[in-house]
Amino acid sequence: FPSPSLLLPAAPPRARSCAARRVAMVGASVQPSPELIGAKVAPRGDEQSSEESLSRRCAQWSSGGSDDDEDSDVDHEGRHLLQVIASTTEDLHMEVAGGLEDSSSSRQPSASSRRRSVCTSGLATDDLLSVVYKSLQEDAQEELAAVTSNRIRDTQWKRNRRETYLNVRVRRKWMIRSRRFLERRLGAIGSLTPGALYSATLLQHLLELDAADYLLPEGSRRFEDSYIDGINRQFLLDATRARFTVQGEVFHFETASSEEEENDFVARLLKTMRAAVPEALLPRISTAMCQSGLAALEKATLCNAAVSGGRQDVDYEFRIELGQLLVDMRVLRKGFAHYLLPDEDEPIECDPKSSLRKSATVAFSEDGSIDVLQVSEIVSISSPEGDPVPLDLILRDPFKEEEPSQEATDVESRLSSDLEPPPGLCRRLCACLCPWRGGDEDDD
Repeated sequence: FPSPSLLLPAAPPRARSCAARRVAMVGASVQPSPELIGAKVAPRGDEQSSEESLSRRCAQWSSGGSDDDEDSDVDHEGRHLLQVIASTTEDLHMEVAGGLEDSSSSRQPSASSRRRSVCTSGLATDDLLSVVYKSLQEDAQEELAAVTSNRIRDTQWKRNRRETYLNVRVRRKWMIRSRRFLERRLGAIGSLTPGALYSATLLQHLLELDAADYLLPEGSRRFEDSYIDGINRQFLLDATRARFTVQGEVFHFETASSEEEENDFVARLLKTMRAAVPEALLPRISTAMCQSGLAALEKATLCNAAVSGGRQDVDYEFRIELGQLLVDMRVLRKGFAHYLLPDEDEPIECDPKSSLRKSATVAFSEDGSIDVLQVSEIVSISSPEGDPVPLDLILRDPFKEEEPSQEATDVESRLSSDLEPPPGLCRRLCACLCPWRGGDEDDD
């Protein structure tokens, strides 16, 4: 068959190699036929019967029918392989056209830019993004394992979130977005430590992922957030639970006048927010200034300790500084007497004077970009005797290689095996598709 390079505009080497790798994953030893990739190649007269046979079989695979029961299993498996080949061809078309979203901004970076250091310690962009998205992929695999073993209940939101990291094409799209963030803000974040840079990159991705939900249909959303007139509903629920500062004006229901009703307080905060924030950015900024943004900050930071008891103070601030729309998120936990580590079954006692402080500064642009400018994490946990707990016991190292759980490994193996055709399928499929052999001939 004609090579895709003869039927399509010249693709970048990376696009061709990417498509070739996908075909190799399913063990396909033939190029996609012209019919599958939409090319119009006139057959020779002596190949007309083979083409008719091919068209008939493709129609059977698409409709689920078969001429004979003997080949029904092969036809079913053939449909799966044709879907993989068609997906590969679609990827090639997309990448030749210029990328996953737009041809101007998703152009693949050069090798030198991929290896460029993004912080003073010499951490390369590729290495950073690999670590960030590997952790997200492993989390998705572990969640899928828990769902498969009926340990947690699955939802449409969870499935859509897992698809973001288990689907190679979708994951690659978001990695490109993260790379753009690093290129935009290299000057602002280049001085961060590798750990803080990891947190900033992960937080930026999570906030951008959350913000993208607003424009998606209900069935495609990854989170449960809902919106009322462009305001995240969770923001309305959190209005009386946290301290808000909007362009210097403080809103704290706990210290507000006792004569002001809760509804009046929320209405006053909303009026100030709508006056200060551009309407197009209200969904994104109100999402960051509530528990949704706080959950992203918690996931992005490195502290493994879960504390119980004590007090939690949450502070959000919106301000416009030097033309930038900035949101500050701050959370302080103090007064707790126990904490729990992931590998421990029982809570560990600590000094009630222990504390956890986390904060981040995020810039929102009217062009839709979301950039994390700063991430800070101060952990101060001491034993009941007042001795500081070593930080290496409390903070995880994202750059340390860890063995994935057995359940996650099993899930990954099943996902990989789904792409491998049964033995003999490729040989029989070649016989069906080859125009130099009659499609009805026996392959054996």
